[in-house]
Amino acid sequence: MRRNNLPLMPPSLRAPLAVLILAGWLLTAAGCASTVTPVNSPTPTLPPTATHTPTVTSTATSTVTSTPEPTTTLTAGPSQTPTVTPGGTLTPTPLLSDSGIFRVEFSLRHISPGLVNAIYPRSGQRALITGSYGLIQIDLSSDQVRQLRTPDRLLGIDAAGRAWLTPRNGSAIYSWDTLQTQSYDSTRGWILNAAFFDAPQGGSRLVNGRAGEVWLATSTDVRYFDGTRWRIFTQTESGIRRTREAFVETAISLAVNPNTGEAVAATCDWRGENHLTGGSVRRYDGQDWSDADFPLENPCITNLQAASDGSIYAVTLGSIWRIKGSADWEELDLPNLARDRRYGWAEELTLDLEGRLWPLIQVTDLEGAVVEKVRLRPADSGWEIVRTLDQLGTQKLVFLPGGGVWALEQTQAYALLPSGEWSLQASLNFRDGGADSEGGIWLVTDVETNAEVWRGVP
Repeated sequence: MRRNNLPLMPPSLRAPLAVLILAGWLLTAAGCASTVTPVNSPTPTLPPTATHTPTVTSTATSTVTSTPEPTTTLTAGPSQTPTVTPGGTLTPTPLLSDSGIFRVEFSLRHISPGLVNAIYPRSGQRALITGSYGLIQIDLSSDQVRQLRTPDRLLGIDAAGRAWLTPRNGSAIYSWDTLQTQSYDSTRGWILNAAFFDAPQGGSRLVNGRAGEVWLATSTDVRYFDGTRWRIFTQTESGIRRTREAFVETAISLAVNPNTGEAVAATCDWRGENHLTGGSVRRYDGQDWSDADFPLENPCITNLQAASDGSIYAVTLGSIWRIKGSADWEELDLPNLARDRRYGWAEELTLDLEGRLWPLIQVTDLEGAVVEKVRLRPADSGWEIVRTLDQLGTQKLVFLPGGGVWALEQTQAYALLPSGEWSLQASLNFRDGGADSEGGIWLVTDVETNAEVWRGVP
């Protein structure tokens, strides 16, 4: 019987065929059990990727030490070239006419004392400039700069041209005469650390006394330098009252008669921007402190100023007082205002070269809000208003030999005419200005952090 209709194979071929079938089966089984081994193929190399790596820049950091010693650096100043372009206006290419009589005398590129604060002309060739991290003196005759780099607190410039500074903790005091520094610590009278309070009106400042003498009002005491060492008048010795009320600060005002060396000190207490009260006004006669017999009880006095004739002026809210020698205090008459206006604080007690007072006083409405400021000038009958500013306006007067008066206001400089009118003389974006003894007016501008010094002679 046949199956699947396959032909019957002869017996002679059956054995070889079986062997072939068996061999095929074994080969198939071996193939199923084989393992594939991967072969590593070459991997293409990618180009390197640009990676930003931060650069560490060494920055000078001030270190507080027990005996700070700032260094004075003598720097060759830039030479003048005829290509200097007057700058300092609000436009990048100011017109020459905007600068009036002023011309660029010196560029402080790369040697600026930081953000410029003030300029103090010392002569027709030299000036001190103070900034946020030091002081420099420029000398136009030699094109040289002497520089004091320091973060310490500048207390002021005395009549001899010395800058006085103290570290922030008030542990010492030192002077800089543009050539060297001179330090004073506990071995030279500075036996107590000094503290300072920057009051909204008035407060701590350096005051000139007689030739070579310097006085200093801190927030806690009064200090006197006799030319060699310091002496501290504490509250106990001077009788100057200082509050101990929480969140209240005391500001001490000080004035010294330049002829006799007698000093007058007064106080005002502040809570934030609000004035409170003060203590009795005190007087030092060279030997002892005593009551100065001020007419008001515990007045808040924000400013004291001594004139060359020995007169001492005092500022209270809405009034100015004067005393001279052994006479009594007198309240000075201020010009009449509109019926809805009142005098507020005197922001400045500026003296001209003859020792006459030109005060800048706030004017308020009946609610006490400042609405404007007025500048007063001496007149036969007392004072008269010579300039009115808005409530945010600032003005600095400079006085020239021969009676010339200029006003520096924000970005404009004016000259006072005999008629009493102000004539615009220049428009410059200056930081500060001042006059020298030779009749020149200095301005310092800060144009994109490159300060320039200007000078003009009217």
